Amino acid sequence: MVAEPKPQPSGFDRNPFQAGGQIDEILLDVLSQDEERVYDRVNERLLRIAFQQNGQNQVKTAKALGLTRNVLRTLLKRYGMIA
Repeated sequence: MVAEPKPQPSGFDRNPFQAGGQIDEILLDVLSQDEERVYDRVNERLLRIAFQQNGQNQVKTAKALGLTRNVLRTLLKRYGMIA
């Protein structure tokens, strides 16, 4: 059985990671706001979204982000998502 692809929300490119895609637009917008700690804030937000999307399952979240579970646990602790 072949899994069907997840439907994309309207307005999204087929590949948001391609040059000039939505990810680029969002990052350019964030960077243009002259905020501090952008890297840390983007990482934290990505981690929170991925953790929620994967039902707070550490193994699935680590796999989705391309991290080891140990690295993921370190980040989850840093951002106060686990004790």
